Amino acid sequence: MNHKRKVIVDTIKLERVFANILENAFQAVNCRGKIWIYSEELGNESTQSTLVKIGNAGSLIPAEQQSRLFDAFFTSGKKGGTGLGLAIAKQVINAHGGKIWCESATSLEYPDGFVEFNFTLPTANIFVTHNYNDFVISSLDFKSRLERHRHNLNTGDEFQVINQEFSLENELIAILSVNEISMFPILIVDDEAVYRNSLSSLLLKSGKLAKKIEIHFAKDSDEAERLVHTVFPRLIILDIDLGGSSKNGLEISNQLRNKNFTGRICIHSNRFLASDYQDAMQAGANSVLTKPMSRSHFLKILIEAAQVKQPF
Repeated sequence: MNHKRKVIVDTIKLERVFANILENAFQAVNCRGKIWIYSEELGNESTQSTLVKIGNAGSLIPAEQQSRLFDAFFTSGKKGGTGLGLAIAKQVINAHGGKIWCESATSLEYPDGFVEFNFTLPTANIFVTHNYNDFVISSLDFKSRLERHRHNLNTGDEFQVINQEFSLENELIAILSVNEISMFPILIVDDEAVYRNSLSSLLLKSGKLAKKIEIHFAKDSDEAERLVHTVFPRLIILDIDLGGSSKNGLEISNQLRNKNFTGRICIHSNRFLASDYQDAMQAGANSVLTKPMSRSHFLKILIEAAQVKQPF
């Protein structure tokens, strides 16, 4: 990993790629197995790129599924899977001008199989002045991340999950009726179109809720500010990192509270910084959830928001 040149990337976006792939790898080895990260510089002096490989031993993806892994909403039966992590990873890598693909097979070294995700990134003609030989990945960090991820997912069997969603859905409809709320506006602020649409599909797959819930989208702080003053959302789901010149979710939340917005705010992000929860609370958020959000958690947040009779 003693590279001579730096890569040209949006670091926040690339963190999502690593997080999504590594989380899959960590779940595959189940705390007992080998995970590796390898990178190398490709090309000549005039054409440079960097290849990154993230792999794990002990699992196997059938050849017929490998070409579909990066399709939105494709899952291979993993409990709690949304089929969006790799779709978002592909979107980010393609936006950088790179390519991403998966290799999975059995070998003498890995008789139970291995899975390896490969992607390329553009390399700048800027030379690195330090060796990063101390690059270390902590398994404890990944274990902590996985536990938090599991906490945000339903862990029961399929029947229990469906039954819980059905109960929550009926509770929400009852609260909307009692509080005489004919239409419940929600604002989702996220710079990933795939994820914005997934949250909408997750919630509105019920015909009953589709008649009661009105969902609006914003990709940055400017759109969010405009929509807050036109659709008057009762609930705002805010990503932290919105990219570009946009204010981040914490700044947007703080600004809304300073302007006396009293609706519910949920900070929702791939980030796993220890300070994020405290910062979100100080910025006026009512809750903090890590991606991906389960339908049950979405319904619970809506129930809390529907109980606030006068959000402004």
